[in-house]
Amino acid sequence: MTPAQEAQCVQEWARPGAGLWTLDRAVEELRGGYPALAPLAATQLGDMYEHGTGVVKNPVRAAELYERAALAGFAPAQTKLGALYENGSGVPKSAHVALDWYSLAAAQDHWDAQHRLGKLLRDGKAGETEYAEAVKLFSASAKGGNSYAKISLGELYEHGRGVPKNLTRAKDLYTQAAREGGTCAV
Repeated sequence: MTPAQEAQCVQEWARPGAGLWTLDRAVEELRGGYPALAPLAATQLGDMYEHGTGVVKNPVRAAELYERAALAGFAPAQTKLGALYENGSGVPKSAHVALDWYSLAAAQDHWDAQHRLGKLLRDGKAGETEYAEAVKLFSASAKGGNSYAKISLGELYEHGRGVPKNLTRAKDLYTQAAREGGTCAV
């Protein structure tokens, strides 16, 4: 797809005022307009290819674009690339590689990466189950505003994993998450 064709497709996708770039701008930034914005541009294009928004869905191309931004240290791209590895979408499935990418982003206080890394550790998908570390990550993510991390943290309190069992604390976390729109909080 040429840049002109990509730009035409994205016109339907980008909503005014939504903070989303047009494909023209993302491609321009990737070609060297402003090097500091290239990781953001690559991530935005990666999103388009991952979800098939304005372009033909292509998880392999999404992974390439996320990796470009992730190697530049861009936490959102590191998190998205980790998710592709966790799910085996466009890349070979590997919880260990996902853990590495999530860890890099979590170290930058990226709340989604903290939550995803906490889930990998809680579930033992990349080795030993590490409840205490999952508690730390879920707590940090919840403080950042992630209602799903509050649900995950509530589950650990409910069952006494990594923390003393505390049903009152679990209920409080579930309630907070429900008020914030966490759809799994009941």
